[in-house]
Parts: sequence; structure tokens; C-alpha cells
Amino acid sequence: MPENTQSQDGLRADIAIIQAAYADRVTDAFRVFTENLGMGQSEKSCADRFVRSMEIIRRTRDLALDVVAGRAMPWDGAADVAKPQAEQDSLEALSPEHRELIEQALSGTTGTRPPPPPAPIRR
Repeated sequence: MPENTQSQDGLRADIAIIQAAYADRVTDAFRVFTENLGMGQSEKSCADRFVRSMEIIRRTRDLALDVVAGRAMPWDGAADVAKPQAEQDSLEALSPEHRELIEQALSGTTGTRPPPPPAPIRR
């Protein structure tokens, strides 16, 4: 097998792993959001935490995809998280193939695993 094909197969495998991890993190963030709402926390604070979590998860996914594609960009952490345009810019910088893979991963975030049973309420 030519080295380039092996390299492309490795890149595809890395992308698939990153997408699966992203889907898991989105599922976890949604689960926490739902649990917090169910415990009676304010909708605004729950929504704010969920939005922050999603921004970090997306930024991390984008950075990981850039790293495996050899386009690593410096990221100084929370300062960039507050820039919603950064997410759109990073998606536009990806190839159509990578965007399609991300969309496939995102569409697979619902129904991939059944949610755990609710914890019993102790009084």
C-alpha cells in the first residue's frame, strides 16, 4: 500500500476518533444540562453553563482536527472561547470532506446510546 494511502487512512481514523469523542462530550454536556434543569436550577444559569460547555467542546474539536491535519493553531484558552465567529471561521477553513465528516458526527449525537436510568430520589 502506498505511504500516502496509509497516511490518509490514518488521518481518517484520527478524524473518526475525534468525532466520536466530540459526540460523547456533547452527549455528556446535554445530560448535565438536563439533570441540572431537573434539579430545579435556574434555566438561565443552566443555559449559560451549557453554552459555555458547548463552545469549549467545539473549540477543542476544531483544534484537534487542525492538529491531526497538520494545521495546528495556537490557542490561549478561554479568551478565544467567547468568540462565536471563531467557530464559524474554523469550520470554513476545513475541507468539504472534513465538514461532511463533522456533520455526520453531529447527526449521530442523538440516539447513539440510551440515556442512563434516572437516579432514585431519596428523601
